[in-house]
Amino acid sequence: MKLKMMITFFTALDIAVLTFSTPSLAGSGVSGSVDINSLIKQSGSILQGLGITPSGTTQENDDFWCTFNNWRDRDSFARTRGTYDNGRWSHGTTFGGRWYCAAKHL
Repeated sequence: MKLKMMITFFTALDIAVLTFSTPSLAGSGVSGSVDINSLIKQSGSILQGLGITPSGTTQENDDFWCTFNNWRDRDSFARTRGTYDNGRWSHGTTFGGRWYCAAKHL
């Protein structure tokens, strides 16, 4: 198994474990709460700090919108903007994976 695939698998596994174990904290006498959305955002920041981009990450500016390893979302975005036929592209990255991009307008 490739390193990137292992990191993706273990990150998803860690998040799944947190999701399912969080409700059990309520009856354990531990005070406070866990914000799973905050944990997911923090894990994304940690991965990006290591040079790893989580799938589904998006970036955009005034002219285009891109998503990492998610061509279906890019195609859906392009259809709504009318840029499906002439305004889509993708490019690979140094560490693997692809950015799928679409123009916001032609």
